[in-house]
Amino acid sequence: LTLAAIALDRYHSIMDCLRYSSRCTMWRTSAVVLWIWLQALATSCPPLLGWSSIRYVAPMYTCAIDWAASPGYTAFAAVLSYLLPALVILFCYAKISSTGVPLQNHHGVTRLFMVIFAFLLCWTPYISVALVQATETAISGQSTLIPSSAVTFSYWLVLLNSDLNPLLYALLSKRFQNALQGLRAKVRAHVGSMVGNSRQINKEGDDSRCNDPRTPTTSRPCPPSSSESLTSDNSKYSSSIFTVGTDLQGHLCEVCHPGNISSHQYAGGKKQTNKIQPQD
Repeated sequence: LTLAAIALDRYHSIMDCLRYSSRCTMWRTSAVVLWIWLQALATSCPPLLGWSSIRYVAPMYTCAIDWAASPGYTAFAAVLSYLLPALVILFCYAKISSTGVPLQNHHGVTRLFMVIFAFLLCWTPYISVALVQATETAISGQSTLIPSSAVTFSYWLVLLNSDLNPLLYALLSKRFQNALQGLRAKVRAHVGSMVGNSRQINKEGDDSRCNDPRTPTTSRPCPPSSSESLTSDNSKYSSSIFTVGTDLQGHLCEVCHPGNISSHQYAGGKKQTNKIQPQD
């Protein structure tokens, strides 16, 4: 039923695109979705109310509707759940194909063809088996024409259809692939931020242990601080504008008079004044 509704939507968008917005409104779309669920409910409830029955079907290895128990309900369910939607789907896409417009120009049409083909391929054997069993039971009173292996195979095809649809959408839909790539990028970014935060926390923990006077001297040596590394080799860092020991006045003078700067550094506990020569 959902595939039939999608086929009708594609039919109106391609065959009558100028009036598509006025026909396929939000209210009508919501009404169609509500109708699909109500019809599915009405089709599935009769066996619970006494029309047909549910029993353990050995070839299916599960409890299911006994199609041979009530030929009337089998025909009712097959017509509403399969035959009518299949006719709507085939009509819509036959009209679309007759236009001669390349289908690849319409978003999602090729993918939908594959989904519908998989649906017909997987469900037709199962519905056919159900109809044959119901007809044979109505005529002869028993169902022996369909072998158990055919019942098992048709039921497995129905289950396979639920596995094929996600694969078809994932392999053929660019929109789905882009959304999946975006989700993957978000997950990677989130994991990367978590790893970075954990490393930062570990680094802060190491720094706190190094600055703690109660830390034994036999522990792992701490890396030199930025001020120690800068003051250990004045010639190496003479090209930098600011040093760790420079006060605020030195900063301001350097910004205003870059050619005549005095930076105040401390080495061995004594204040030293070094002339910084301007560089090319």
